Amino acid sequence: MIDDCTRECLCLVADTSLSGARVARELSTLIQVYGKPGCIVSPSRGIPVGCPAGQ
Repeated sequence: MIDDCTRECLCLVADTSLSGARVARELSTLIQVYGKPGCIVSPSRGIPVGCPAGQ
């Protein structure tokens, strides 16, 4: 997961497949460390998820 503002790599998980539960677990860990993000963008769809502009 990359911070679009700073371009910092906040988390890198390498695996053959990532379940939704695994992504949620990693995101929960990042929220504990960095706080809740203002917006999440899926690179495969490019659509903001959970953003005021994306709703």
